[in-house]
Amino acid sequence: MARRVRIDVLVAGVLLGQRRQTLVDEFRSIQPGLRIVSICDPGEDIQKIDRIVRLSSPFALDELREAVAAGLDDRGGR
Repeated sequence: MARRVRIDVLVAGVLLGQRRQTLVDEFRSIQPGLRIVSICDPGEDIQKIDRIVRLSSPFALDELREAVAAGLDDRGGR
């Protein structure tokens, strides 16, 4: 799918655990610079993923909307 459709923001969930980095690497090999919203546990270390917006679980729908909006913004932070 990533080869046929341009993805603006990838939302990667907490349940991916260690596989999250592999998923991000695979998608970014197809779409370099892809922005990521990572849903994670509060103490989880995700610093090695570049261009990421962190969203701690549990979260409200408005927080998810804000995280995706920040991911779409080139200035999206960590």
